[in-house]
Amino acid sequence: MAEPQTTASMTTDGILRLTAENRQSIAVLKCPTCAADLKEVELGDVFLVGLRCREGHGFFIATAAPNAAVTEKAHGIQGSYSSHAMESEIIHAWLTEEGLRRYLNTQLAVTLRRIAEVGVKPAVHAGEFRLCPFCTGTLAEDGTDQSGWSGRYVCPNGHIFYLRSGLYWKMNGQVVDLCAEFDDEFVMRCAKFYLRDDIRSNVPADVRRILMTHLNVK
Repeated sequence: MAEPQTTASMTTDGILRLTAENRQSIAVLKCPTCAADLKEVELGDVFLVGLRCREGHGFFIATAAPNAAVTEKAHGIQGSYSSHAMESEIIHAWLTEEGLRRYLNTQLAVTLRRIAEVGVKPAVHAGEFRLCPFCTGTLAEDGTDQSGWSGRYVCPNGHIFYLRSGLYWKMNGQVVDLCAEFDDEFVMRCAKFYLRDDIRSNVPADVRRILMTHLNVK
């Protein structure tokens, strides 16, 4: 398998989308924690595919992601929902309406979804990356490649991956990123991060208010 490079072209709306071929390849992935089959689950996010194994290890893959030039305009964007909309309605709109979702980066969107799930859906175990998601061979760190990328991992069958925010690899000219589901502690850390004044422009005002409510920030 070729080494990852971010070479996929951006669509005219400023969103990077997986090709249909790469989207279909998700169906064959195995759990990199326990080697069980990964099954798709609905996350309520128009840009994400959820994956779970029978042991409850949770992952997601972004099938579309806006670039920074889009998300840095998020603060001034307002949804079409009523000014009296419930929190759940606001969250649903930002995650399922593409016209709104395109202004949220993936980490912020996942944080918002996980906040909505607290106390509503069963906890999901964040998976770990120990096994190749294609052949289930054990991953071994392989140092730094010739291009200077560190965190390179290879399985016995020669499948090459890089570990950053998730386990990612190149397929058909695009990078596919398999991320572990956020645990509760990480969700709270992300929520605090997105309340920082220096990134206020990247967070819609209504989303910021929801984060403040859950962190009991005045």
